[in-house]
Amino acid sequence: MALLKKFVNRKLPQVLHTAVNGKIAVERVQQTTEGYHYIFMDMSMPVMDGFEATQAIRSIERNRGTTHPATIIALTGLGSSEHLAKAFAAGINVFLTKPFSFNDIARLMDERNIHAN
Repeated sequence: MALLKKFVNRKLPQVLHTAVNGKIAVERVQQTTEGYHYIFMDMSMPVMDGFEATQAIRSIERNRGTTHPATIIALTGLGSSEHLAKAFAAGINVFLTKPFSFNDIARLMDERNIHAN
């Protein structure tokens, strides 16, 4: 994830925030009134996994009446159909299984128009 952080930070230098676990990710979403446009979510984090964190973030967005919820992109080694179904049920928008390349991330960012202002 450290290399991914460096790669994404080059494309979005002023808007990258990180969290070491799902609980902190949820707290960051709670602390911002603007919300986030895009969230890269590791599904196998300690304390609170990406499935739980995504559900909590979607709950926050619903409670706020968010009209443009974040696009949440799962980055995971969990590639079974059960994990995929669980991720989409939690509110994940895009599911990428490891190994993925920086070209995969760059293509996704271009397709989704994920760029700095």
